[in-house]
Amino acid sequence: PILPTASHPSRPVQSTGPPSRRLLDLEGLLRGLRGTAGIERDCEGEPRTRRRKQDTMDLDAATTHMEKDQEGEDASSDSILDYIATLEIKTTLYEDVFTAVSVFRSLPPLAQNVVMRMLWLPNGVKSDIIKAWFKPQLQTQTQQKVGNLSNRHLPNPHPHTMHRLERLNLLSYDDDNDTYNVEPKFRASLRKYILNDSPITQASHDKNPPDNKTIASHARKSWEKLLRFLIDNDEEDEMDTDTKGSRDEGLEKVLLFSGLIEKFEERTRITPKGFSFLFLPHRKQVWTFLLGYVKYISKLQGNKRVAEQDTLRMLFKLSHLSLGEGYPTKQLSDAERRVLMTLRPFGFVYQEKDSSSRYYPTALATSLASMEDTLRDTLGQTHGRIVVETTFRIVAYTVSEIQIKLLSKFVRMDYRLPNVVIGMLTKESVTKALRSGITASGILTYLEQYAHPSMKRNSRKGIALPKPVHDRIRGWQADRERLVTHPAVFLKDFTSVNEYEEVLERARELGGLLLENENRRWLFVTTDCMKKLKFSSR
Repeated sequence: PILPTASHPSRPVQSTGPPSRRLLDLEGLLRGLRGTAGIERDCEGEPRTRRRKQDTMDLDAATTHMEKDQEGEDASSDSILDYIATLEIKTTLYEDVFTAVSVFRSLPPLAQNVVMRMLWLPNGVKSDIIKAWFKPQLQTQTQQKVGNLSNRHLPNPHPHTMHRLERLNLLSYDDDNDTYNVEPKFRASLRKYILNDSPITQASHDKNPPDNKTIASHARKSWEKLLRFLIDNDEEDEMDTDTKGSRDEGLEKVLLFSGLIEKFEERTRITPKGFSFLFLPHRKQVWTFLLGYVKYISKLQGNKRVAEQDTLRMLFKLSHLSLGEGYPTKQLSDAERRVLMTLRPFGFVYQEKDSSSRYYPTALATSLASMEDTLRDTLGQTHGRIVVETTFRIVAYTVSEIQIKLLSKFVRMDYRLPNVVIGMLTKESVTKALRSGITASGILTYLEQYAHPSMKRNSRKGIALPKPVHDRIRGWQADRERLVTHPAVFLKDFTSVNEYEEVLERARELGGLLLENENRRWLFVTTDCMKKLKFSSR
């Protein structure tokens, strides 16, 4: 087959040699589609251990997704794939090349490999053949690599991978022939991209283009405005005077649709989900906000299906444009222009004025196509670096007011110098953060994200934080989860045994029985169950 190389996706190269060597071009193509150096090209003289390492990483990635799905986290997450899977228009979306490629890049590595193996096959592939692609010995290699860290049996990634592809309508199953096929529209769009047959948005020359600093400053200020809005909505903090006088109604409505803030009496306040949002990696933050934005635009325009389709297509299109390049607005459709105008205040595009004939994608837009979870600041080094000591002391070299406010959510602040803040991780400060909705994973991810380079150089097994700090924060969260409370209703003083047994049986049928005491004729039921119980009150 003729497949493009990773470094030059549009340049065809003739694959020669035995079948095993032809697969190397497929891996190069995968690397090009992913947009990153995900799989290094195998060549003469390369150690075979590198291939095994990548296979192990692929299995680890699929296993991680599988574990999250089993715990119920994946189904409720703000992943763009989870959102697209719920749409009725997903097959229509796949007609757009940029959307198809973006969805492909967001897939786990094993799912990408399954799609690429089937993309050029004219007929379907038997389910038994696909199952044979998931080699069980890879699980043994992974378990040996993990060693004593995880001795449990690793689940087979095959069912989870196929379920994810079917849920996204990327694969369809034929019951009669027991075969799987790639969705035709998705296949056509992905083939166009690979063969360089897709429409290209051409940048135009601007006599007085804005410099990269101006574009980056617009994105950074817009995103910091969003973060500051959330932080200032903390009911325990007093809102800044400037913020009170300049509330952005559009931003507030998007955050309400995202579930990051909620109406409380005559004002808004941050929700537990909003607290967790502040400590997410940058790419997850952006997509969480954008999904709320899509819901807001859908309701604003009335026609939900058309609005969702136009908005998502424009977002995916922006993610494939070049940072700092100017693109003419006349190449956009009327729907895309409307989306562009609503995205500008949030920092995803830059325009000098409303009537500008060009728009410039910012780092917020171009980072959407990245495969990395962006444990770094896409908008520049606006946040400082943090040193976490084994004594639980935090030393943050920063002048960012936002970062200092975020640290104060889970750190007891002791000293503040012109460019350094010093504090302590205490049980009280971390527990206060956990009560507000911040998770231990969020705290650890944030500290890892901005860990000082010296900590990363001395890290073991990819973890920069000291092990005692890591384990203690997890332990403090586990202490809070030992006891779980449920709203309940206490029922007593039944007139007869028959009445008690009748209510008891009905509560069991409704699944709302929490506790019973037959000797004293006491029942504890959930509030929802109580609303459904019907008996005369005395």
